[in-house]
Amino acid sequence: MEILETNFSEKLPEIVEAIDRASFVAIDQEFTGLFRENTFSNPYSSIGAHFNRMQKSVDGYIVIQLGITAFWLNPENDSKFQCKSFNIFLYPRGKGSTFRCESSCIEFLVKNGLDFNKLFLQGLSYCTVQEAEKMRSYLEKRQQEKREQLMSAERDNTSHVIVPEEEKETLEEVSEKIDEFLKSEEEELLLDTYNGFQRRLIYEMIERDYFEAISACPRELENNRKGLVVSRKKSPEEEMKLLEEKFEQEKKNLELQIGVTHILKALSESRTLIVCHNMFMDLVYLMKQFIGPLPENVDEYKKLVHEFFPNILDTKFLCTAESLKKEIKSTVLPHILEDCRKAPFTMPEVESLGEQKYSIESVKEHEAGYDSFITGICFISLAIYLKIHPKDLNANCKKLKSFKNKIFLMGLENITHMNLTGPDEKPSRSHVFHITFPSTWKNTDIVRHFRNFGDVQIKWLNKESAFVALLKREYATCLMKKIGRTPNVTVMTHADYEASQVQEMSAGNKRKSSEMARGEVDETSSKKAKKFDENPDWK
Repeated sequence: MEILETNFSEKLPEIVEAIDRASFVAIDQEFTGLFRENTFSNPYSSIGAHFNRMQKSVDGYIVIQLGITAFWLNPENDSKFQCKSFNIFLYPRGKGSTFRCESSCIEFLVKNGLDFNKLFLQGLSYCTVQEAEKMRSYLEKRQQEKREQLMSAERDNTSHVIVPEEEKETLEEVSEKIDEFLKSEEEELLLDTYNGFQRRLIYEMIERDYFEAISACPRELENNRKGLVVSRKKSPEEEMKLLEEKFEQEKKNLELQIGVTHILKALSESRTLIVCHNMFMDLVYLMKQFIGPLPENVDEYKKLVHEFFPNILDTKFLCTAESLKKEIKSTVLPHILEDCRKAPFTMPEVESLGEQKYSIESVKEHEAGYDSFITGICFISLAIYLKIHPKDLNANCKKLKSFKNKIFLMGLENITHMNLTGPDEKPSRSHVFHITFPSTWKNTDIVRHFRNFGDVQIKWLNKESAFVALLKREYATCLMKKIGRTPNVTVMTHADYEASQVQEMSAGNKRKSSEMARGEVDETSSKKAKKFDENPDWK
């Protein structure tokens, strides 16, 4: 089922009901960009350093499609499943919203059928969970102030802005229209040719000059335009009724603006098992977009993820199970599906419900809703192979305990996963060295430079640097003292190299913080803080 701005309010209860009912929920995402070239360039990196590089590489890219498929046992047969899939388009609204795109990624999504017209015109808004709570609190406070103001029949001039010189003529014209309206027998006056700031000025003028005579409320017009409706003041009871109707519309507008964040909050509060394939990057995107700026410390990040999603399972890590490794030829999701459709695996019986019924026979790869459906199908099949009964596929399954909350990591030597609920693997890197050299060097030049220390393994970073790992680790302790010196060549231990990277990143963060303190960088947060103040329809 496609979820857009046009049907979100109607479908949200159905999505939440499916999540609450689910034995597990499979998710998938599509992004505007993936990563920079050097994200996986350090195979000897620690998990913390790898996380910091990933966080930096995804900065500015966003999730534009979120796929959710909720699976639960068939009420009539506990060896079968039913499911509902939701393919959700996400698009940041507001003048201050910006994001980055990777051209190859966008081209790839277009070739795979993503409708960008639908995304830009009907994509759902979102914000962080903390921003949502702040916006609700602000709106509730303003509404309460308005109630008290109406009951006390006092004007509220506390938040009025100074009228710019260029807007005074506009207010004079509106004042003339209101005066003519008051002399007429018309029931209401529609003001529909003014922008948001002008509407705010009109609200405040009415409150200042026509407080006892008229009231104004917003009205949604065609083509997504907004207007103001002016009417004569009624009895206090009637005025309160109109005010509450206005408040109800404001709440609906706010909930639509919060958008997809409702779904993420429902997923978090359900504490259900969240299943995703190769989800390290998915989690970084998800947490950054819906929780806010991520901590630099990887342990703090793990704690944050686990508090928000207490039960996570990565199907790519599940495939590292000894009994599965010999049967799964490739851990790319479509390849896993191919294997699961043949012996010794068994395809589960799953009845797809709802408006959008995905099927493994109708391939829609890289549509987030379809990929979440396939992820869930593969998870059930792999679990059946591991002799886990379908009725046990939930957050409390004991046979899955060793795989839960462990996120598969790609591209790191001797490190398979990040453990959200325990210590991570920390293999020794004492035998690894970082070397810089002239751009003319080849593999043979590097091997020659380390010839006195036995055979080596080389991992190139770029044309002027590489990592060199000694196969005879016992030589590592004396290498820095005995390796020969060559012009334009530097060698350092891996520990010193990582420390220099941390220092460089810390210096960059300090520069950014200093610039932000001077108001020179990133005005996004201040714009978000003003979002409701600048919208007169919420006054």
